Amino acid sequence: MLEIFELLFDPEINIVIREALPWGVVRFLEIITILGNGPVLFAFAALIYWFSPEDSREERVTILALTVATLALVMGLKGFLEIPRPFQVETLEFAPDTYPGWSTPSAHAMGATAVYGGFAALKNERLRVLRYVGAGLLIIAIALSRVVLGLHYLGDVILGAILGTLLVYLAVQVKKRRSTSAMFGVALILSITGFFLGAEVYITLSIGSALGGLIGWKMVKYRIADPKCGSIIIVGLMLVPIALTLWLIDAVVLGYVGIADIPVLGVPLQVFIQIAGYAILFGLIVALPYLATEINHWSSVEKLEKAIPI
Repeated sequence: MLEIFELLFDPEINIVIREALPWGVVRFLEIITILGNGPVLFAFAALIYWFSPEDSREERVTILALTVATLALVMGLKGFLEIPRPFQVETLEFAPDTYPGWSTPSAHAMGATAVYGGFAALKNERLRVLRYVGAGLLIIAIALSRVVLGLHYLGDVILGAILGTLLVYLAVQVKKRRSTSAMFGVALILSITGFFLGAEVYITLSIGSALGGLIGWKMVKYRIADPKCGSIIIVGLMLVPIALTLWLIDAVVLGYVGIADIPVLGVPLQVFIQIAGYAILFGLIVALPYLATEINHWSSVEKLEKAIPI
């Protein structure tokens, strides 16, 4: 058992796998890895939620909750384990000179499994087998890309995929009981646990997003949303200045006034401000289809609908 563990966390395996693959495959994997980036996964989850039909909105918001839960779990484990990346242990010519964060588990592998796997598992329409095959191939490619790039051990991506699968299973069980709010609750628990485990990156983002999703979904889940595409685009654009304002408050105002480091319950005030900001922003993201429905009658929506073939 110890030999298998050492093999899974041996930088030499990265070299062996990369050299065994054709050059074209390596180049493909270097590109496909982008689909496992956090912002891409979040954008995918948000867009399919915003543009989903009313009868599938609950399953799509579950994928949003999955995204937050994944971020919380992976950051907590990375902060707790603090395992260096392969290229930090052994020189790998094909790996970047620097790359932030700890290695275990792979956030790309876990995120891809949770989001793309969750989309395949939670979608009720036909072509189930095709969805699972497509999601499986994409997950494998993204996970393999992290090993080929020298950014993760083979063990990292295997562990990430297993944990992502467990999160998907949990989400499916939550959906069966029609308790989507519980998935945001899980994300919140994982976020707070990650904070105490020593997570230092994205911890306020995960706590705030989980809290905002939990409150936001409770406020809108019994309402009916039938937004036009133009309405969604306009309300989505309205979120940009809100996000910038929250960022300016955190990055500029708090520092200028000099209150960012004031302790509250032993934690800097800035932490609570950031959590509140992310909660507001994510709550609005969850409420967006419902807010967009309210402006369906705007003339600007009608003009946008005619101008853009959507």
